[in-house]
Amino acid sequence: MTGPKVKVVALGNLAASDDGLALRALERLRARGLPPGVELVSAERDPLRLVEEVEGCEKLVVLDAIYTGASPPGTLHKFRFEGEVQERPLTLHRLDGLTALGLALALAKRTPKEVVIIGLEPKDLGPGLSLSPEVERRLDALVKEVLAEIGRPDG
Repeated sequence: MTGPKVKVVALGNLAASDDGLALRALERLRARGLPPGVELVSAERDPLRLVEEVEGCEKLVVLDAIYTGASPPGTLHKFRFEGEVQERPLTLHRLDGLTALGLALALAKRTPKEVVIIGLEPKDLGPGLSLSPEVERRLDALVKEVLAEIGRPDG
C-alpha cells in the first residue's frame, strides 16, 4: 500500500476554546518525532476534509472534542468506529465529525482497516483561544493515548 500506514487527523477550531483540543494535541505530536509511516493532518473546522484523508492508509486515528454531556470535562474517550452513525438532522451550517467520518468512509474507494476516535470531554466550546484548565491538564494523556495507538511508546 502506498502512502502513510497511519493517518492522525485532528478536527476542531482553535478559536472555540476546548474545540481546539485536538489541534493542540497535534502540535504536541509534531514536536515528538513520529516513526516513518505516520502522517499528521489538521482538518481544523472542515470535517469534510476527512473525505480526502480516509483513503490511502491502513489505520485512521481521528482526534476531536467528544461531548457526551455525561462525563466530567477532561475525560478521555476512545472508541473504534464500526460504521454506525445515529441518524440526526443535518444542516449545511454544521456537520459534526462523527457524521462526516461516516460519510467519508461511505464515499471512499479504499477504506482503512481500522478507524479509532480519541478525544477529551470539553468544558467550554464558546469563543476563546485557551483551553479550559480541566482539558489542558488532560492534553498530555490524550497525546500519550495517541502514541500508544500508533505503536510508539511514550518514552
